Amino acid sequence: MLTTAALLMALAVTVPASSRRPDPALIRTYMARVKAEPVAWAKRALGFTCWSKQAQVLNALGPGGQNYVAVPSCNSAGKTHFVPAIALWFLNCHYPAQVILTSASWQNISRQNWPKFRLIRQNRLACPEIVQTGRFHDSSGNCEWTWDGEHGIYCVSPDHPEVAGGYHAAGGILWIIDEASGLDPKLEAAIYGCLASGNGKVLMIGNPLAPSGPFFEACREAERNGNTGRWYRVKISAYDCPAFTGREPLVPGLATPEWVEGVMRDKYGEGSPDYTARVLGEFPTEDQFTLIALHVVRAAVARSPESYESLHDKIKAGAADTWPRSLGVDVARGHGRDKTVFTPRIG
Repeated sequence: MLTTAALLMALAVTVPASSRRPDPALIRTYMARVKAEPVAWAKRALGFTCWSKQAQVLNALGPGGQNYVAVPSCNSAGKTHFVPAIALWFLNCHYPAQVILTSASWQNISRQNWPKFRLIRQNRLACPEIVQTGRFHDSSGNCEWTWDGEHGIYCVSPDHPEVAGGYHAAGGILWIIDEASGLDPKLEAAIYGCLASGNGKVLMIGNPLAPSGPFFEACREAERNGNTGRWYRVKISAYDCPAFTGREPLVPGLATPEWVEGVMRDKYGEGSPDYTARVLGEFPTEDQFTLIALHVVRAAVARSPESYESLHDKIKAGAADTWPRSLGVDVARGHGRDKTVFTPRIG
Protein backbone atom coordinates (compact mmCIF):
# COMPACT_ATOMS: atom_id res chain seq x y z
CA MET A 1 0.00 0.00 0.00
CA LEU A 2 3.01 2.31 -0.16
CA THR A 3 1.82 3.77 -3.42
CA THR A 4 -1.56 4.75 -2.02
CA ALA A 5 0.11 6.45 0.96
CA ALA A 6 2.31 8.48 -1.36
CA LEU A 7 -0.63 9.48 -3.50
CA LEU A 8 -2.57 10.50 -0.42
CA MET A 9 0.21 12.93 0.38
CA ALA A 10 0.10 14.26 -3.18
CA LEU A 11 -3.49 15.30 -2.50
CA ALA A 12 -2.50 16.89 0.81
CA VAL A 13 -4.23 14.20 2.88
CA THR A 14 -1.81 13.53 5.70
CA VAL A 15 -0.84 10.15 7.06
CA PRO A 16 0.55 10.16 10.63
CA ALA A 17 4.31 9.84 10.61
CA SER A 18 4.09 6.87 12.97
CA SER A 19 1.86 4.92 10.59
CA ARG A 20 3.56 2.34 8.45
CA ARG A 21 0.32 1.64 6.58
CA PRO A 22 -2.38 4.22 5.86
CA ASP A 23 -5.81 3.77 7.34
CA PRO A 24 -8.01 1.77 4.89
CA ALA A 25 -10.90 4.14 5.61
CA LEU A 26 -8.67 7.07 4.65
CA ILE A 27 -7.72 5.31 1.45
CA ARG A 28 -11.35 4.74 0.55
CA THR A 29 -12.15 8.38 1.27
CA TYR A 30 -9.27 9.53 -0.89
CA MET A 31 -10.16 7.25 -3.80
CA ALA A 32 -13.82 8.28 -3.67
CA ARG A 33 -12.82 11.94 -3.77
CA VAL A 34 -10.49 11.43 -6.73
CA LYS A 35 -13.11 9.41 -8.60
CA ALA A 36 -15.75 12.09 -8.05
CA GLU A 37 -13.51 14.99 -9.13
CA PRO A 38 -11.34 13.81 -12.05
CA VAL A 39 -10.81 17.25 -13.58
CA ALA A 40 -10.01 18.87 -10.23
CA TRP A 41 -7.63 16.03 -9.34
CA ALA A 42 -5.71 16.41 -12.60
CA LYS A 43 -5.21 20.07 -11.78
CA ARG A 44 -4.21 19.50 -8.15
CA ALA A 45 -1.96 16.49 -8.53
CA LEU A 46 -0.51 16.92 -12.01
CA GLY A 47 -0.85 20.63 -12.69
CA PHE A 48 -2.85 19.68 -15.80
CA THR A 49 -5.70 22.05 -16.72
CA CYS A 50 -8.33 20.41 -18.90
CA TRP A 51 -10.02 22.48 -21.55
CA SER A 52 -13.73 21.83 -22.08
CA LYS A 53 -13.51 18.85 -24.44
CA GLN A 54 -10.84 17.15 -22.35
CA ALA A 55 -13.02 17.68 -19.27
CA GLN A 56 -15.94 16.09 -21.11
CA VAL A 57 -13.88 12.97 -21.87
CA LEU A 58 -12.55 12.67 -18.32
CA ASN A 59 -15.98 13.15 -16.77
CA ALA A 60 -17.41 10.56 -19.18
CA LEU A 61 -15.04 8.01 -17.66
CA GLY A 62 -15.89 9.11 -14.11
CA PRO A 63 -18.49 7.79 -11.64
CA GLY A 64 -21.86 7.07 -13.18
CA GLY A 65 -20.24 7.54 -16.56
CA GLN A 66 -19.35 5.31 -19.45
CA ASN A 67 -17.34 2.11 -19.85
CA TYR A 68 -16.74 2.60 -23.57
CA VAL A 69 -15.70 6.05 -24.80
CA ALA A 70 -14.66 6.92 -28.37
CA VAL A 71 -13.00 10.26 -29.17
CA PRO A 72 -12.63 11.09 -32.88
CA SER A 73 -10.50 14.20 -32.83
CA CYS A 74 -8.86 16.82 -34.99
CA ASN A 75 -5.11 17.37 -34.91
CA SER A 76 -3.67 19.51 -32.11
CA ALA A 77 -6.47 18.92 -29.61
CA GLY A 78 -4.11 17.93 -26.79
CA LYS A 79 -4.73 14.19 -27.14
CA THR A 80 -1.22 12.94 -26.43
CA HIS A 81 -0.69 15.23 -23.43
CA PHE A 82 -4.09 14.22 -22.08
CA VAL A 83 -3.52 10.45 -22.02
CA PRO A 84 -1.18 10.42 -18.96
CA ALA A 85 -3.70 12.47 -16.94
CA ILE A 86 -6.42 9.92 -17.71
CA ALA A 87 -4.17 6.97 -16.86
CA LEU A 88 -2.92 8.36 -13.54
CA TRP A 89 -6.40 9.51 -12.51
CA PHE A 90 -7.72 5.98 -13.05
CA LEU A 91 -4.94 4.44 -10.97
CA ASN A 92 -5.63 6.87 -8.14
CA CYS A 93 -9.28 5.90 -7.74
CA HIS A 94 -9.05 2.16 -8.43
CA TYR A 95 -6.83 -0.27 -6.53
CA PRO A 96 -5.33 -2.59 -7.53
CA ALA A 97 -5.82 -1.50 -11.13
CA GLN A 98 -4.11 -1.60 -14.50
CA VAL A 99 -4.00 0.87 -17.37
CA ILE A 100 -2.92 -0.68 -20.67
CA LEU A 101 -1.83 1.68 -23.42
CA THR A 102 -1.53 0.75 -27.08
CA SER A 103 -1.44 2.62 -30.36
CA ALA A 104 -1.19 2.13 -34.10
CA SER A 105 2.54 1.38 -33.81
CA TRP A 106 5.17 0.80 -31.15
CA GLN A 107 7.02 3.81 -32.56
CA ASN A 108 4.06 6.01 -31.66
CA ILE A 109 3.97 4.60 -28.12
CA SER A 110 7.70 4.98 -27.45
CA ARG A 111 8.21 8.33 -29.18
CA GLN A 112 4.89 10.13 -28.64
CA ASN A 113 2.99 8.66 -25.69
CA TRP A 114 5.62 7.44 -23.26
CA PRO A 115 7.76 10.62 -23.21
CA LYS A 116 4.74 12.42 -21.69
CA PHE A 117 4.72 9.93 -18.80
CA ARG A 118 8.47 10.40 -18.45
CA LEU A 119 7.97 14.16 -18.26
CA ILE A 120 5.45 13.81 -15.43
CA ARG A 121 7.86 11.60 -13.52
CA GLN A 122 10.68 14.09 -13.99
CA ASN A 123 8.56 17.13 -13.17
CA ARG A 124 8.92 16.85 -9.41
CA LEU A 125 7.52 20.33 -8.81
CA ALA A 126 4.19 19.51 -10.47
CA CYS A 127 3.76 16.13 -8.85
CA PRO A 128 6.28 15.68 -6.01
CA GLU A 129 4.98 12.41 -4.52
CA ILE A 130 3.76 10.42 -7.49
CA VAL A 131 7.03 10.71 -9.40
CA GLN A 132 9.12 9.37 -6.52
CA THR A 133 7.23 6.10 -6.24
CA GLY A 134 6.94 3.05 -8.40
CA ARG A 135 9.26 1.28 -10.81
CA PHE A 136 9.63 3.10 -14.11
CA HIS A 137 10.82 0.95 -17.01
CA ASP A 138 11.86 2.99 -20.00
CA SER A 139 13.55 0.96 -22.73
CA SER A 140 13.10 0.42 -26.44
CA GLY A 141 10.90 -2.62 -25.92
CA ASN A 142 9.45 -2.16 -22.46
CA CYS A 143 7.58 0.88 -21.21
CA GLU A 144 5.74 0.51 -17.92
CA TRP A 145 5.25 2.25 -14.57
CA THR A 146 4.25 -0.10 -11.76
CA TRP A 147 3.48 -0.03 -8.05
CA ASP A 148 2.70 -2.83 -5.63
CA GLY A 149 2.89 -5.70 -8.08
CA GLU A 150 -0.07 -5.64 -10.45
CA HIS A 151 -0.97 -1.95 -9.97
CA GLY A 152 0.40 0.12 -12.83
CA ILE A 153 0.58 1.31 -16.44
CA TYR A 154 1.63 -1.11 -19.17
CA CYS A 155 2.27 -0.57 -22.88
CA VAL A 156 1.35 -3.22 -25.45
CA SER A 157 2.77 -3.29 -28.95
CA PRO A 158 0.12 -3.64 -31.68
CA ASP A 159 2.52 -6.01 -33.42
CA HIS A 160 1.92 -8.66 -30.74
CA PRO A 161 -1.82 -8.89 -30.04
CA GLU A 162 -1.32 -12.35 -28.58
CA VAL A 163 0.24 -10.88 -25.41
CA ALA A 164 -2.64 -8.48 -24.78
CA GLY A 165 -5.04 -10.99 -23.28
CA GLY A 166 -3.42 -11.52 -19.88
CA TYR A 167 -4.26 -8.27 -18.13
CA HIS A 168 -6.63 -8.46 -15.16
CA ALA A 169 -6.90 -6.52 -11.91
CA ALA A 170 -9.38 -6.78 -9.07
CA GLY A 171 -9.83 -3.02 -8.80
CA GLY A 172 -10.40 -2.33 -12.47
CA ILE A 173 -8.77 -2.14 -15.86
CA LEU A 174 -8.63 0.69 -18.43
CA TRP A 175 -7.53 0.17 -22.01
CA ILE A 176 -6.39 3.34 -23.82
CA ILE A 177 -6.08 2.96 -27.59
CA ASP A 178 -4.34 5.98 -29.11
CA GLU A 179 -4.42 6.54 -32.88
CA ALA A 180 -7.41 4.22 -32.76
CA SER A 181 -8.03 4.25 -36.52
CA GLY A 182 -5.10 1.85 -36.76
CA LEU A 183 -6.50 -0.66 -34.25
CA ASP A 184 -6.13 -4.20 -35.55
CA PRO A 185 -9.30 -6.32 -35.09
CA LYS A 186 -7.13 -9.09 -33.61
CA LEU A 187 -5.94 -6.73 -30.88
CA GLU A 188 -9.51 -5.53 -30.39
CA ALA A 189 -10.59 -9.12 -29.69
CA ALA A 190 -7.83 -9.51 -27.10
CA ILE A 191 -8.86 -6.24 -25.44
CA TYR A 192 -12.47 -7.34 -25.07
CA GLY A 193 -11.24 -10.63 -23.64
CA CYS A 194 -9.64 -8.69 -20.76
CA LEU A 195 -13.01 -7.18 -19.84
CA ALA A 196 -14.76 -10.46 -19.03
CA SER A 197 -14.95 -9.69 -15.31
CA GLY A 198 -17.06 -6.61 -15.97
CA ASN A 199 -14.84 -4.06 -14.20
CA GLY A 200 -13.11 -2.62 -17.26
CA LYS A 201 -13.25 0.48 -19.42
CA VAL A 202 -12.06 1.25 -22.97
CA LEU A 203 -11.03 4.61 -24.38
CA MET A 204 -10.40 4.91 -28.12
CA ILE A 205 -8.93 8.23 -29.22
CA GLY A 206 -7.35 9.52 -32.41
CA ASN A 207 -7.82 11.12 -35.80
CA PRO A 208 -10.78 9.50 -37.60
CA LEU A 209 -8.77 8.56 -40.69
CA ALA A 210 -10.38 5.28 -41.72
CA PRO A 211 -14.10 4.90 -42.51
CA SER A 212 -13.89 1.26 -41.48
CA GLY A 213 -12.52 -0.79 -38.61
CA PRO A 214 -13.19 -0.93 -34.85
CA PHE A 215 -12.83 2.82 -34.20
CA PHE A 216 -15.21 3.74 -37.01
CA GLU A 217 -17.74 1.13 -35.89
CA ALA A 218 -17.61 2.35 -32.27
CA CYS A 219 -18.20 5.96 -33.30
CA ARG A 220 -20.94 5.01 -35.72
CA GLU A 221 -22.70 2.95 -33.04
CA ALA A 222 -22.57 5.87 -30.59
CA GLU A 223 -23.89 8.29 -33.19
CA ARG A 224 -26.66 5.92 -34.25
CA ASN A 225 -27.80 5.41 -30.64
CA GLY A 226 -27.46 9.04 -29.61
CA ASN A 227 -24.77 8.17 -27.04
CA THR A 228 -27.26 6.04 -25.13
CA GLY A 229 -25.89 2.62 -26.12
CA ARG A 230 -22.69 0.84 -25.24
CA TRP A 231 -20.41 3.43 -26.83
CA TYR A 232 -20.27 7.11 -25.88
CA ARG A 233 -18.71 9.48 -28.43
CA VAL A 234 -16.98 12.82 -27.80
CA LYS A 235 -16.13 14.44 -31.15
CA ILE A 236 -13.48 17.15 -31.11
CA SER A 237 -13.30 19.57 -34.03
CA ALA A 238 -10.69 22.27 -34.46
CA TYR A 239 -13.62 24.67 -34.28
CA ASP A 240 -14.23 23.50 -30.69
CA CYS A 241 -10.79 24.75 -29.60
CA PRO A 242 -10.54 27.94 -27.53
CA ALA A 243 -8.89 29.89 -30.37
CA PHE A 244 -12.16 29.52 -32.33
CA THR A 245 -14.83 29.68 -29.64
CA GLY A 246 -13.38 32.43 -27.46
CA ARG A 247 -15.27 30.92 -24.50
CA GLU A 248 -12.24 29.78 -22.50
CA PRO A 249 -8.57 30.70 -22.10
CA LEU A 250 -6.24 29.95 -24.96
CA VAL A 251 -4.21 26.76 -24.57
CA PRO A 252 -0.76 26.68 -26.21
CA GLY A 253 -0.45 23.91 -28.78
CA LEU A 254 -4.13 23.62 -29.68
CA ALA A 255 -5.45 24.17 -33.20
CA THR A 256 -5.49 27.76 -34.45
CA PRO A 257 -7.33 29.58 -37.26
CA GLU A 258 -3.99 30.17 -38.98
CA TRP A 259 -3.40 26.41 -39.23
CA VAL A 260 -6.93 25.62 -40.39
CA GLU A 261 -7.24 28.41 -42.95
CA GLY A 262 -3.64 28.96 -43.96
CA VAL A 263 -2.51 25.34 -44.14
CA MET A 264 -5.24 22.72 -44.20
CA ARG A 265 -7.88 24.59 -46.21
CA ASP A 266 -5.43 26.02 -48.76
CA LYS A 267 -3.43 22.83 -49.21
CA TYR A 268 -6.12 20.14 -49.10
CA GLY A 269 -9.49 21.87 -49.54
CA GLU A 270 -12.52 21.68 -47.27
CA GLY A 271 -13.94 18.57 -48.89
CA SER A 272 -10.75 16.52 -48.76
CA PRO A 273 -10.32 13.45 -46.52
CA ASP A 274 -7.44 15.10 -44.66
CA TYR A 275 -9.45 18.24 -43.90
CA THR A 276 -12.46 16.19 -42.83
CA ALA A 277 -10.47 14.01 -40.44
CA ARG A 278 -7.76 16.35 -39.19
CA VAL A 279 -9.78 19.57 -38.90
CA LEU A 280 -13.41 18.54 -38.41
CA GLY A 281 -12.73 15.36 -36.44
CA GLU A 282 -15.05 13.38 -38.72
CA PHE A 283 -14.56 10.20 -40.73
CA PRO A 284 -13.99 10.92 -44.44
CA THR A 285 -15.68 9.16 -47.31
CA GLU A 286 -13.19 7.60 -49.71
CA ASP A 287 -13.16 8.82 -53.30
CA GLN A 288 -15.10 6.56 -55.67
CA PHE A 289 -11.94 5.84 -57.70
CA THR A 290 -9.84 4.91 -54.68
CA LEU A 291 -8.19 1.49 -55.02
CA ILE A 292 -6.12 1.43 -51.82
CA ALA A 293 -7.52 3.43 -48.93
CA LEU A 294 -5.36 6.16 -47.39
CA HIS A 295 -5.36 4.56 -43.93
CA VAL A 296 -4.02 1.29 -45.40
CA VAL A 297 -1.09 3.14 -46.97
CA ARG A 298 -0.35 4.99 -43.72
CA ALA A 299 -0.50 1.75 -41.73
CA ALA A 300 1.97 0.14 -44.16
CA VAL A 301 4.36 3.08 -43.79
CA ALA A 302 4.10 2.90 -39.99
CA ARG A 303 4.94 -0.82 -40.06
CA SER A 304 8.03 -0.37 -42.23
CA PRO A 305 10.99 -1.65 -40.17
CA GLU A 306 13.60 0.26 -42.17
CA SER A 307 13.89 3.71 -43.66
CA TYR A 308 14.11 4.31 -47.39
CA GLU A 309 17.70 5.51 -46.99
CA SER A 310 18.71 2.30 -45.21
CA LEU A 311 17.22 0.07 -47.90
CA HIS A 312 18.74 2.21 -50.66
CA ASP A 313 22.20 1.83 -49.12
CA LYS A 314 21.79 -1.96 -49.00
CA ILE A 315 20.78 -2.07 -52.66
CA LYS A 316 23.77 0.07 -53.66
CA ALA A 317 26.09 -2.22 -51.70
CA GLY A 318 24.86 -5.26 -53.60
CA ALA A 319 23.06 -6.89 -50.68
CA ALA A 320 19.85 -7.01 -52.70
CA ASP A 321 21.27 -8.95 -55.64
CA THR A 322 19.62 -12.16 -54.46
CA TRP A 323 16.34 -10.60 -53.40
CA PRO A 324 13.25 -11.56 -55.45
CA ARG A 325 11.98 -9.14 -58.10
CA SER A 326 8.35 -8.40 -58.88
CA LEU A 327 6.35 -5.84 -60.81
CA GLY A 328 3.15 -4.26 -59.60
CA VAL A 329 0.63 -3.04 -62.16
CA ASP A 330 -2.47 -0.96 -61.50
CA VAL A 331 -4.47 -0.90 -64.73
CA ALA A 332 -6.58 2.21 -65.22
CA ARG A 333 -10.27 2.08 -65.95
CA GLY A 334 -11.54 3.06 -69.35
CA HIS A 335 -13.01 6.26 -67.91
CA GLY A 336 -12.38 8.69 -65.10
CA ARG A 337 -9.05 10.26 -64.14
CA ASP A 338 -7.10 7.10 -63.27
CA LYS A 339 -3.78 6.31 -64.91
CA THR A 340 -2.12 2.95 -65.42
CA VAL A 341 0.83 2.70 -63.04
CA PHE A 342 3.80 0.31 -62.94
CA THR A 343 6.07 -0.09 -59.92
CA PRO A 344 9.00 -2.49 -59.45
CA ARG A 345 9.58 -4.21 -56.11
CA ILE A 346 12.81 -5.67 -54.77
CA GLY A 347 12.55 -7.92 -51.72
